[in-house]
Amino acid sequence: MRLRKEGRVQRITVKEAAQELSMDPQCLRYMMRKGTLPIGHVLESEERCTYYIYREKLDNYLAGKT
Repeated sequence: MRLRKEGRVQRITVKEAAQELSMDPQCLRYMMRKGTLPIGHVLESEERCTYYIYREKLDNYLAGKT
């Protein structure tokens, strides 16, 4: 898990978020690219996509506070 210093945004991996959501990582990636899973954002380039998943957004989503 990637953590930043206290007071900063905490990010987690696709694999960790998928486990917490009980879904396949590929499904999570697809939903984030389509904008239907509000737990972070995706940076898309010609070569690849980079997924930024934030602990607070994931916790809010899991708590039903989207």
